[in-house]
Amino acid sequence: MAEQRITIFAKEIEKALKADDVSFMSQSKNDNVAIGDKVIVAQETEIPDSAFSYGVTAGTGAATILESIDSTIEYLMDNAKVAPYLVKNFNETLKNYKQRPNLVAQMADGIRNMNAKTGMYNWGAQDAPHIIATSGATGGSAVPGVAGTRKKLAWKDFTDASQKMATDKIMDPTKQFWLIPSELESELLNMEDGFFIDYRKNGLVNQKSKYAPIGAILGRDVYMRPDCLLYEGTTRKVFGSAADETDCYSVMLWHKDMVRKYNGAVAGYSRVDPERYGSIFSADAKFGASKGREDFRGVVQIVQAIL
Repeated sequence: MAEQRITIFAKEIEKALKADDVSFMSQSKNDNVAIGDKVIVAQETEIPDSAFSYGVTAGTGAATILESIDSTIEYLMDNAKVAPYLVKNFNETLKNYKQRPNLVAQMADGIRNMNAKTGMYNWGAQDAPHIIATSGATGGSAVPGVAGTRKKLAWKDFTDASQKMATDKIMDPTKQFWLIPSELESELLNMEDGFFIDYRKNGLVNQKSKYAPIGAILGRDVYMRPDCLLYEGTTRKVFGSAADETDCYSVMLWHKDMVRKYNGAVAGYSRVDPERYGSIFSADAKFGASKGREDFRGVVQIVQAIL
């Protein structure tokens, strides 16, 4: 009976994780068909034929494709674990029945948040050509607990990021997306009129989910969430690490075919003890994420400039 309860609990969490597939993490190449739960090995993401560049091999006159897709991408799985939840009540059976949907939702949110951090970090730009410094006025929003002055977001930053995608032959803006920290929302809303199309003003936003796109910039949907990827200068900052004076907010632009993810098995855990302390429930899920190409094309980061 206890094993059956755990299995049902895990299945409910897995269902909850799959149900909310409108977050920024859904805009990626899915490696769920891969075999294995520790390391994923996949072929490097191909650039569409229409975007191939051709060159002439010296001395032969033969045209050759310059874009190699022979490499493989490897990335590790990790466990997203949620803290144990204690259900303690005299009539625990009734309480469990009523609270279980809330409990499942809380745990699914916890796993989803950890997976999002994994995705943001592993997808985030990590080479100088794909990092653009903000160029707006002084007085940009600072990371809490960090001193110093930052430059605000500017229209030019977004157009430069878009141009970098084009330079890398990453086309089709309908498959490109922005992820903006909610801490920079005021800077976004104070830009030139017409630059940001706010879905929330015209009823186009999905009111049923806090994870859905909130607007569009340059024809690309905009996702917004708190606790986005920070940078220390031009280096990705590991989530949960100590604050540093060079911490900066960042905005990510990516093409959904150039980033990857893998959703593995979900496991549920419980210790049923209704008579004394109450029953304890917990869960974890396998998850991994990676860029799709070794040359890092398909992701551009706008990082606050430090003054």
